[in-house]
Amino acid sequence: MNQKSVLIDDHDKEVFAQVGEVWENLRNNVLKKSTFNPLDVLSEWLQVLTGSFMYLNTRFAEARIARDNNEISAYMGIKAETDAAGEKFINATAERAAKSKVGDFIEASRIFESYKDASEQGILTIKKLLDIQSLELKREAR
Repeated sequence: MNQKSVLIDDHDKEVFAQVGEVWENLRNNVLKKSTFNPLDVLSEWLQVLTGSFMYLNTRFAEARIARDNNEISAYMGIKAETDAAGEKFINATAERAAKSKVGDFIEASRIFESYKDASEQGILTIKKLLDIQSLELKREAR
């Protein structure tokens, strides 16, 4: 089992699926001008994406912190081993070696970031669609 599978749990995958479902619905219904009750549906999707964004933003920060902490720990371990062996310490080499030890953390944080960004873009798109819908309703009311 790799570290990434521990970093991304089942709840994370559920949130990813929710974001993906809203994206599919946006693509299939809104962008293809399908008929549905836009205000109710868009409001529901906005709530889902807002909750997802809040969750993913926190998980992204946690993954970045874990990545940074593990990278620093690996770096310090390499430095300690080099010092104990009486060898010359080369900073650039130690940094590369430490970074290579946190690949799963880097990948997990990128996954969280991509879903967080997708949620944010969905929120912006839905807000714009709600604004357009609101303007159309005001025009019809005149």
